[in-house]
Amino acid sequence: MEIKELVGQGVNQLDELKNSELSFHNANLPVEILLPQRIRLLREHHGLSQQTVSELLSVSRSAYAYYEKGKYHMRLVDIIRLSRLYGVSVDFLLGLKV
Repeated sequence: MEIKELVGQGVNQLDELKNSELSFHNANLPVEILLPQRIRLLREHHGLSQQTVSELLSVSRSAYAYYEKGKYHMRLVDIIRLSRLYGVSVDFLLGLKV
């Protein structure tokens, strides 16, 4: 499934996310902790599988699972792709802006 198709299906719901459990994560946490938490919660919120997201990023499912566990560092291009997929800013994903 293409990112444009997913966005067209209404996954850009930032207002709803601000009221979800994502807003309870302290932005003062290190990015190594915050980024994996946020990408997992966003993926689950939008009802996507790790396999689907990994295919959109052109990485293996196991590599993406390691991203969510904080065991692998994400490439900048993948962080940007996820921000577009979920309709949030890169700053939000990195904890620079709530």
